[in-house]
Amino acid sequence: MLTAALAVGTACSGSRTAPVAAPPMASTAPGRTIGGTPADIPRAVVYRTNGDYADNVPVTVAADGTLLSYPAPGDVGAHSAPVRLADGLLLDRRGIGRGTVFTTYTYSDYSRLPEAPSAARLKAAIIAGSGISFRATLPMTLAEALADTAAVNDYIRSHPQEFAIPHNEHNK
Repeated sequence: MLTAALAVGTACSGSRTAPVAAPPMASTAPGRTIGGTPADIPRAVVYRTNGDYADNVPVTVAADGTLLSYPAPGDVGAHSAPVRLADGLLLDRRGIGRGTVFTTYTYSDYSRLPEAPSAARLKAAIIAGSGISFRATLPMTLAEALADTAAVNDYIRSHPQEFAIPHNEHNK
């Protein structure tokens, strides 16, 4: 059923993307995981874009340009926009990943639409060359990251080798 919905490019109530294997997570005590196994607990994701697209609605496209996933207008707004963090990173609240590009629609404007734009209109609204330039998984859940962004920023700053901007991005 999901495959059929993605193939026709319908909007959904919530973002739909292909599942990604969970990376190893940090636990609260050696050998102990609270709330399930590491694969059972989704981790928070931080990312950088290759432009200033924090206020632009992301969609997912296939390598051939086919529109795979996009949100319903009721699914976006201030509550789903990324949170700005240290060192130009953004805390994901939409579900970015491989194939994420950004549209000219802002979260505010898109959330006020009576229905999702057609696939053709969304494809026309994609900002040429937009995308994700860096993506990393944090050793905490999204709820934990949202509850204490100062701790997230401390983590980012205390692990510069993991979040460093590659030399070629400095020149953009």
